[in-house]
Amino acid sequence: MIYFLFKQNQLKRSKETMNEDFSLQKQPFTRRVKAMLEHSIDEFFDMGKFLIIGAILAAFVQTYISTQSILGLGEGILASTVVMMGLAYLLSLCSEADAFIAASFRHLFPQTSLLSFLIYGPMIDLKNTIMMLAVFKVRFILVLFVIITGTVLGHYFLFINGYKGGVTMVYIQVRQMIKAIVLLLFAVFIFHLHKSGEITRFINPNYLTFSQIASVLFLFLFFIQVPRIFTSPYDDHDHSLCGPWGCSHEESESGGTLKTFVAYGLIILPLFTGFLLPFKDFGAAEAQNRGVSYVTHDHSHGEELELNDQNKTVEEMVNKPVLTLTNDNFASYLTTITSYPQYFKGKEIELEGFILEEECHANSRAVITRFLVTHCVADAHAIGLVIEDGAALGIEENTWIYVKGELGITDSDEMFIPMINVKSWREIQVPTDPYIYP
Repeated sequence: MIYFLFKQNQLKRSKETMNEDFSLQKQPFTRRVKAMLEHSIDEFFDMGKFLIIGAILAAFVQTYISTQSILGLGEGILASTVVMMGLAYLLSLCSEADAFIAASFRHLFPQTSLLSFLIYGPMIDLKNTIMMLAVFKVRFILVLFVIITGTVLGHYFLFINGYKGGVTMVYIQVRQMIKAIVLLLFAVFIFHLHKSGEITRFINPNYLTFSQIASVLFLFLFFIQVPRIFTSPYDDHDHSLCGPWGCSHEESESGGTLKTFVAYGLIILPLFTGFLLPFKDFGAAEAQNRGVSYVTHDHSHGEELELNDQNKTVEEMVNKPVLTLTNDNFASYLTTITSYPQYFKGKEIELEGFILEEECHANSRAVITRFLVTHCVADAHAIGLVIEDGAALGIEENTWIYVKGELGITDSDEMFIPMINVKSWREIQVPTDPYIYP
C-alpha cells in the first residue's frame, strides 16, 4: 500500500543531494570499509540525538504517568484495544519486552487488546516516530501512522465476534466474505483512480470530493461487513430489522442460485473492467456516434444580437487580439463564438483538439473537436469548430492537432456556422486530460 501511495522519494534530502559526492567507480575494499565505519560514526551522531529524545519521553511516560490511569479508560473491547495500542506507542518497548508486559495485562484485557499491543508496538512507537521525523517527510509519516493504526485496529472487527466471554467456534460465511471483499475492492479502486490522477477521465474534477467520500464510505462499510463473515449459522436471527424485501440471513441460508450469481456478477463487473481492462478516452468514433455541436443559436430569423451588460464574455473576447482556447475557457469561449459568430469574423484564434470527419449532406466536414464533460463521461458530448477546406489539409481522423487560424462564417440552412481558416497547424500528443469541463 505504501508503494502505491508514494512513488517518489519521501526523504527530506533529495537523492541528488545525498549522492553528490558518490562515485560510481568501484573503490578498493579497504576504502569501502573505512567509508562504512565513518558513515556509522556520522549516523550515530545524526540519529542518536533523536533516539535519546524518544527514550527520555518514553521514560517520562513510564515514570510519571500511572499505567492504571491509562488502563482505566479501557472499558469494552474496542476501548481496551485502543488503550493498549496507545500504551504500546507511549512505552516504546522492544518486541521482547512487549510480550512480558502484555502477559501482565492478560487478567485485565481480552486477547484482542493484548494482540493489538504486541503487533502495534514493534511497528511504530514514540521513539521511532521522532527518528523518522528527522529523515522522512511529515506527510509520509502521517500516512504510515494512519495505515498501521487502521490495519491493527481492523483486527478488532475481525475477532470481536470470536471473543464473547471465551473462545468460540468461528464460522466463515462465504457470501458475507464476498460482500466484504467487493466493498474493499471498490474502496481500493476509487482510491487508486485518485492516486494515479485517472479519476478525471471519468468525472468532472468539481466532483472529486464526492468520489473521495465514496471511497471512505466503502472502506467504512467493509469494516462493518467483516464481523458478519464470522456469524454462526446456528445463532438466532433478529427479524425485527428485516424489511419488506426479506432478510439477508434468509439469503445466506438459501445457498447459491443463478439469480445470486447474476446479481453478484453485475456488481463485480465494474471492478473486473476497471482493474483488468485498459482505459480508453473518447475520440472520433464516439463523437461520430454521439454527434458534434458546432452551432448553438438559430440565426434563421436574421435578428442582430447586440452586446449588453450581460454579455461580459463577448466583450472580453472581442477586445482580445488573439482568442486562445484553453481547457479553462474552451467551453465558454466556444459557446460564445457559436452563438455570436458575427462579432468574431476575422478574429485570430488558437486551439487544440482531435479531427473529426463529419458527414453532412453527402459532404464531409473536418471539425476540430473536444469532449465536454458536465458531470461524468456518461453525459460527455462533442463540441468543436469546422475547419474550412479541412480535407485539403490531409489530416487523418482522430489526430490531435494545435491550430492557428482566422475565424470566418459560412451559411448553412439559414444557420451561421463559424469556421476556421487554418494558417498553420501541427500534430501534438494526446493531452493527459483530454476532456474539458464547464
